[in-house]
Order: sequence, then structure tokens, then C-alpha cells
Amino acid sequence: MISNRHGEGLPDVLPESVLKAETKFEIPEPPLNRVTLPKGGGLWWDAKANVFKLWYEVGWCGQNIMNARMLVLEYLRTGNKNLLDAALDVCDAWLEKQSDNGLLLAHYEWYTEGRNWNYKPRDYSKSWASNVDYKNGWLPETCNNGWAACEMLKLWDLLRKNGIERPDYLAFARRTLDFFCDHYSEQYAFGKAWDFDGTCAEAEGTVGAFITMALCDGYRITGDERYLTYAVKSLDFYMKRDLDEFTCTAGAIDCTCVDKETAGPVIIAALDLYEITGQKRFLEYAEKASYYFASWMFVYDIPFRPESDIAHYGYYSAGSTSVSVQHPALDQWGELMCCEWLRLADYTGDKRWADRARMSWYNCTQCIADEENNVYHGMKRPVGSQNEAFYHARWGHRADCVTNPGYLNDWLVSWVNVFRLTVLDRLTSVNHYPDWSKLD
Repeated sequence: MISNRHGEGLPDVLPESVLKAETKFEIPEPPLNRVTLPKGGGLWWDAKANVFKLWYEVGWCGQNIMNARMLVLEYLRTGNKNLLDAALDVCDAWLEKQSDNGLLLAHYEWYTEGRNWNYKPRDYSKSWASNVDYKNGWLPETCNNGWAACEMLKLWDLLRKNGIERPDYLAFARRTLDFFCDHYSEQYAFGKAWDFDGTCAEAEGTVGAFITMALCDGYRITGDERYLTYAVKSLDFYMKRDLDEFTCTAGAIDCTCVDKETAGPVIIAALDLYEITGQKRFLEYAEKASYYFASWMFVYDIPFRPESDIAHYGYYSAGSTSVSVQHPALDQWGELMCCEWLRLADYTGDKRWADRARMSWYNCTQCIADEENNVYHGMKRPVGSQNEAFYHARWGHRADCVTNPGYLNDWLVSWVNVFRLTVLDRLTSVNHYPDWSKLD
């Protein structure tokens, strides 16, 4: 997604109405092209349009509100009010876009004016993954709406506990949770995609578990018994229909197949409900879902040719997890399970889950750009950035994977970094450890 890596064709002057290349990370210095990717879709140079283009995503890959919460935590640590102001600006922008019934598009730039957008209905004879429209967008779905409600609740609670009252943030989260409680189905639970009129457009998938995860936080933070009722009801549903068949689907939105990350919210919700209710079945749910998630984990190092990226940059596969059958790449989503597997080890006494947590953490903290090692593929990366995917397989429709197995992509996506920060926060705030040493 970083295009024009050598800086050809960059104009001397850009129109005033678009983002300009101004900082040291943006101004090209051939043969390097310094481009920072602040969110899921990112920032990159479009040589044909002669502009930088940006995408902003509320959850999934962009995690706008989770990033905002991390900024607030850093403000509380340092006193730097610029961080607080930036976080609130991000969330206020999303407040303006939410529909009255609580639904929200995944990407901010899909909105044209106000809450309007240029939706082009997809071809339902094709799978979701072959029909994703990143320009105009897709219908509101449970992955991004679940993350949005979950993170806005946590942010509201954090601000409130530190003397900053933002009732509109709580109202934002409650509108989403109330919508899905009102529209729960005994046939498909929370479904996947929804029209703004409240009609479920796509019912399949375990992806609705992201709403279940958010409902657990909704109950813990607000005490609303209705949220607990539907968290339990939906988790029972997804376990019986999907996890009992050792299947999870549709959490990776650009795939239509079994995948790994959809099990993540199931694990989190199950452990939360075990802590809330003390009922053993939820601990068993967490362990079963964790076995499913761990089935995507490599427990050995794949041998690669010496000339491959993986060999050149010293990446090893042990502890990594594959994304899905349709998108066979290794990524860092497993890092989000580190605290959950530590919780599971504490509650079950099975220390192998702690071993898996550390194995995942070590794997997911590879190839992070630092002051001394920040040039990948001839491009200087911002310090602290990390690419999303490590292509270990010959992924058929991607030429770079077919001709160059063991390739590292250049997608410096937001979630890989903010998940890492979230793990460090959860070690003390959720697991209640005194420090981060459990992952040493």
C-alpha cells in the first residue's frame, strides 16, 4: 500500500485542499520514501491523483477509538494535554457520524456530507471478500460496531474516573448495544451486516461475537442487566452453533471462510463472564475457543530460502498465527490473546496457556522499526512501526507471494501497534499483575 517508493512524479506544489507532504516522515528522499501509515487503511501517495490519501477506520484494522484511549492513558501518565485533545477530537468526529439507531460505517471517509454516503449495493452472487468496496464502503457490520461500542465504553469510564465527564460517549456506546439487544435473533444472534433501517442484510458468521464482547464491558461498566442477559445468550449461541463444531467465520472482514480472529472476542467474553458470574461453563468456553485459536499457531520455525525477506530480516514463525484459509499470511493478531491466555492459565492452573502467551508475544514483537533498524525494502519506516503480514505461503492471487515466498509486506497498519499497547495496559488493569514481567 506504500506506492511510489522512489518518489517519481511528486509535484512541486500540491493543491491547498489536500494533505501535503511536510514532515520528515512524508517528504521523499530518493531512494527512500518516508510515508507513515497512521491507521488501518493508512496514508499513501497516489501518483495518478497527485494527492496523499487517507483512510480512517473505527475498529478492525484502524482501531481509531482504541488509539484514542491509549492517547488518554499517555496523557494521564505525562500530563501532555495535546494527547488528550487529539483523543477527544477523534471520538467527537465519530460521534457526529453515528446514526440515531446506533449503527456506524466502518470508515470515516465513506461519509460524504454529514451522515450521507454513496453506498453501492454489492453483488450477492459473489462472496463478501471478492466484493469488498473500499472506495464507497460496505454496510455497518458487527466487527467495527462491536469494537466501537467496546472502546468508547472503556474510554468514557477512564475519563470519568479521572474527572472528565463525557456522557455523550456513554450514549454513543449504549445506542449501539441497545440496537443489537433489540435486534437479537434466535436464528443468527447478531449477524454480520446491517442496513441502516434495522434490517439484517447478512446473517452468517461468528463475527457478531464482537458485540458479545462489548456487551460484557457494557454490563461491567454500567451495571445494565440487559447487557449481561444478551452477552450470555449470544455467547451460548456462538459456542453451540460454531465453536462446538470447531469453526469460526467472518471476523476478518475481507474473508469469507473459517478464520482465526473471530475466536478472539469469544475468548475475551467467556473469561469476562466467568469473572462476572463464576459459572464454570464460561471457563470451559474460553478454553475450547482458545484451543481453536491456538490451532492456527505455528509451534515451529518454517525454513525459508536464504534470499527470502524472512531470512534476511531474521523473522521466525514459532508463535505466529495464520489469518484464515482464504488469506494465508502470518500476522500479530495473536498478541491480543496474551492477557487472555494468562488469565486462562491462572484460572485453570494449566501453565501451558502462559507458555503460549509468551510464545505469541515474542513472535509478535519482531521486526519493529527502531532508530538503528528501520529500512525495509529500501524504505525508511517510522520508528515503532511494524508491517502487518509475513507471507509464509504461496498465496495464489498475490504475485509477490507466488514469486517470492517468505515476503514481508509494507502495510504499516495501526492495529498491530495499538494491540501491543493494549496488552501492556491489560496486564495491570485486567489481569491485575503488578507489572509486565509475566510476558518476560
